[in-house]
Amino acid sequence: MKTLKLSKNVLIIYFGLFLLGLTFCITGYSFSFRPLNILLIITLVSYPTLKFIRSAINSWLKIFIGLLFIISVIFIFWNIPAMLAFQDKTTRSIKKWNISDYKICLNKKQGWAGGPYLQYDLIRYRFFRLVKKTIALGFPEQKDENYCRIKLKEDVYSDITLFEFDTCKSKLEKVRSNGR
Repeated sequence: MKTLKLSKNVLIIYFGLFLLGLTFCITGYSFSFRPLNILLIITLVSYPTLKFIRSAINSWLKIFIGLLFIISVIFIFWNIPAMLAFQDKTTRSIKKWNISDYKICLNKKQGWAGGPYLQYDLIRYRFFRLVKKTIALGFPEQKDENYCRIKLKEDVYSDITLFEFDTCKSKLEKVRSNGR
């Protein structure tokens, strides 16, 4: 009876962690402390794997599913160098501003092709800075009259400005859809 209650508690904790991981996937948030993200993924993958290994199904079926798993892992690791070659991006932080629950980072980035470029990332923190999400991007203006004002947009391809950041005054303003 005691092991059944313990198993039920473990299952409830796992379900809670699963919902947390699903929420992170849907909303785009992640833990501010990167090892917690890795620990969440390891927990979400290892618990069902251990339950499968300890289950009472036919051993031939376990061997077959295990071989399929090994083949898929080999296939994934075989293709990782090609995936990383075209997705790798180096980032070097130049300057950071902290404004209430937001952090603006000026980063110098270098993709797999092309020259380096400067990009502003607007990061929103939630729950006592435990989780974070990059909510807007901006690029330095080339015109002299707008040197201090950075328009932060939802993504690179968007024309809608969500925030404006004044680098000279360290002031962040939310832009409304009908003006300011």
